[in-house]
Amino acid sequence: MFNKFLYFVLITTVTSCATDELDSQLSRNNSTYPQNAITIDINTTRNPYNLISSTGLHSDYLANTRSSNDDDPFVEERIVESSESVVLPELTPHIFLGNIMRRSSIVDCQYIPLVSVNPISVALTLPNTTTGIINNTATAYTNYVNKQTSQATYSQNNEFFFSVEQFTSYNELKSTFGNNSNTSFLFWGSSSSSEHEERQISKATGIYLKFWQTSFKAIMDYPSDLASQVPQNLVDSLVYINSITYGRLGIMTLETNSTASYSKTILTDSYNTIMTKGGSYLTQEQRAFLEGCEFKVYLIYPNGSAGVETISGMDGFVNCIKKSVFSKDSPGGPLFCTFNNVKDNSPVKVRFKYNIRREPLYVEMKTLKESNGKENLTLFFYRNINKVPTIANPRLSFKLRTDTDNWHHILGNSHSTSYDYYQNSGQNTSLTIVSPVVFYRRVTERRGRDDSFEIYTSDQEFTLEKDNGYEVIGMAKHTRLNH
Repeated sequence: MFNKFLYFVLITTVTSCATDELDSQLSRNNSTYPQNAITIDINTTRNPYNLISSTGLHSDYLANTRSSNDDDPFVEERIVESSESVVLPELTPHIFLGNIMRRSSIVDCQYIPLVSVNPISVALTLPNTTTGIINNTATAYTNYVNKQTSQATYSQNNEFFFSVEQFTSYNELKSTFGNNSNTSFLFWGSSSSSEHEERQISKATGIYLKFWQTSFKAIMDYPSDLASQVPQNLVDSLVYINSITYGRLGIMTLETNSTASYSKTILTDSYNTIMTKGGSYLTQEQRAFLEGCEFKVYLIYPNGSAGVETISGMDGFVNCIKKSVFSKDSPGGPLFCTFNNVKDNSPVKVRFKYNIRREPLYVEMKTLKESNGKENLTLFFYRNINKVPTIANPRLSFKLRTDTDNWHHILGNSHSTSYDYYQNSGQNTSLTIVSPVVFYRRVTERRGRDDSFEIYTSDQEFTLEKDNGYEVIGMAKHTRLNH
């Protein structure tokens, strides 16, 4: 079920951005027009052996992919471009067709009108609505939309979109929002946390789902003389809103210790079942996976309200994913807007440059005791020294050295060393390698009615040795004295 997690009116700090920095970047990158894309750098990490089975990040398209840059062979660079920006609720008063602003402000999430120009021609894609000529103001646009949606016919089209992608840092969600909003604070912010804190996943895999259902679009004709109506010293740096999509949207995050590919398969199949048959047709495997999930989800509702909530279990997922019904009372909230350059009406894009560093692998060996007293040697896999779980490469071998000291009452002392190699074939965040583990054995023989004497002892030490592909942390050697 839904549990209210944050407010419905998000505070402005969510979209904390650096206008001066962006303007400086625009100037440095290219001082001549046209400049249709603004670049945002995102630094993150990936476990190369736990990747989602897709070609790239969700966006309009993957503009460029390189296996590594010239400076660091362990970094992959991806360039993702987006032409749509998610409308955050505190920005709604500034979202109207023809709104002119600086190009940097569409990333800076300010959307503050700079100049007012001649009336514009607008229309909605809803049946039973009419085109209009309105003044270039928020009030005129709102009045037009309210009038048209109150008389429109809602045919309940089946335009429902769904995608599943992987992430490690919550900053990566910037690309799915299409702007530089503070997504770490948006999903996890509180009165006690810093608005500049970058949130990382705390489990092996981060997955986000983006789903939206469109109700209609508001569009405008290309203005033929817009460039002549603005100050000429600003014309190269100005853009305007040229379309707004309305409906219902959700951006849902999940942290799990399952693999990325398995999580994507389960979530995608569950979505398809819910959309075509209903939640009651989910398989036992799908139900079990969803019941163990807790999601953070940013939602824009059909009535226009928005906020971040926490949902859990299968029922929460089904209720969140299911289709909405649009009507005159709930025509859909503003989801996305697109921008064109004032000078020539060309589309504007926001570019996200992902610098993806290969994650290291840290391994810790622990002796775990079960309720029945049996002890096991278990390896735990982490992606950093803070012991955040990860899934070890199933082809990587972990080297265990066993030193055995034996004593026999006739043969005397002997010592042997052996090596065993283990692999994470189950693709889990931990691996039991010796079960049960016996550190010390003692054999006695009866001598007389009430007496016995020792004839054999065996003392074993187990050492996880460092090898190529991983670092050992914690206590590497386990004996009968220190385990």
